[in-house]
Amino acid sequence: LPEDFPGTVEIVDFDEVPIPYLPGNATRIVADLIQASGAAPVTKIDITKTQVSLTVNGPDGLLTWTWSGGVVSTSNTQSTQVSSTPFDPTQFALDKVPSILATAARLVGSESNQSLQIVEYNAGTVLMTVTTRPETRPVFFRPDGSVINVLDFTTTQGMAEGLKDAVGASPLVRSIT
Repeated sequence: LPEDFPGTVEIVDFDEVPIPYLPGNATRIVADLIQASGAAPVTKIDITKTQVSLTVNGPDGLLTWTWSGGVVSTSNTQSTQVSSTPFDPTQFALDKVPSILATAARLVGSESNQSLQIVEYNAGTVLMTVTTRPETRPVFFRPDGSVINVLDFTTTQGMAEGLKDAVGASPLVRSIT
């Protein structure tokens, strides 16, 4: 039935898809970078079309391991990170990078120079965020790859989602202000 199918289908040459964006590749590349770093505590991950970077807190300070074009290299970083909460990259939906980027592009209306970062956002909370250049607005994602919506606290749905994210698994809330 023709009405059940899209009017146009875009065929993309496999060679045109950025390697880090192919399903499963971000997971494998990050695993390679973790191995190269000697499994030092990870404090930041950056994923772009052309490279994946992993910043670790090594014995001599912050060190960045970068995968680009299949080659892994390292350098001391000039990071602005002062004190970041280490995290386990396997707890983040790296296998969903393609869908996370597509969701972010749909929400902000741009996929121009997208960058996905996993980094401490606030007080020990580590999130995924996608930004574009030129900057539109960042889109935040939970570790499972679900989008953190812009909330309208005047609605029941907005209040419920905000409370769920703020409270997490805590069995007790002492105050809501």
